[in-house]
Amino acid sequence: MCCVMMVHAGYQPDAARGALYPNEVASDFAFIPFGGGARKCVGDQFALFEATVAFAMLLRRYQFRLAVPAEQVGMATGATIHTANGMMTRVTKRQLVQQQQQAELAAATTV
Repeated sequence: MCCVMMVHAGYQPDAARGALYPNEVASDFAFIPFGGGARKCVGDQFALFEATVAFAMLLRRYQFRLAVPAEQVGMATGATIHTANGMMTRVTKRQLVQQQQQAELAAATTV
């Protein structure tokens, strides 16, 4: 069975062995997030702002620590620098300031 999208896209597997998209012409902005030029994403600034806010909310509510010693986190280089085997983290829920104050007050009144 053949995929309809491959037929319409003109997929020819023998044209270039080993290439991911053998018939696609490389674009100047192919590897830039949100693209660029005339077809640049109109919502890119909002998406980056939304991601920043979501990340800040996660950091506010959870604490992230390495699950292994920092020396065991390997580095691999290529087009970008990244970890060799992933970055194992231990995530724990933070106590918010109000919860901490209530816990301290409860501990002080029970003594």
